Amino acid sequence: MNARTVADDVVIASPGLAWVFDVHTADPQMAMAYEGQATPHLPADIPADRFVFEPDYRQARFVVVDNYWYNWAVHNARIRIRVAGVSALVHEVQDWPRVFGSGAIEVYRNPNLER
Repeated sequence: MNARTVADDVVIASPGLAWVFDVHTADPQMAMAYEGQATPHLPADIPADRFVFEPDYRQARFVVVDNYWYNWAVHNARIRIRVAGVSALVHEVQDWPRVFGSGAIEVYRNPNLER
């Protein structure tokens, strides 16, 4: 992944994977909060200028989906706060080109950010 990105790219990934990428990384909750949706740990009204970079998944170079998304994020976002935020994000990025898969890890490339 690091060979296919530059330092100011954004990658959305679970916290357990995000630390290995040499780019701006955000987890699904940060992406949802940036959209103005509350999450189990972040309120809906975080001002955009509080983010060091824009964790907008639509502007992310890659989205890395793993078991964290299915076992925790999708379930908790949908049940606890009654929004389909993370589920909708996963559903949308699964229409993007899948560029890597290994076990439970799938990497999707944003088709709108071609180089």
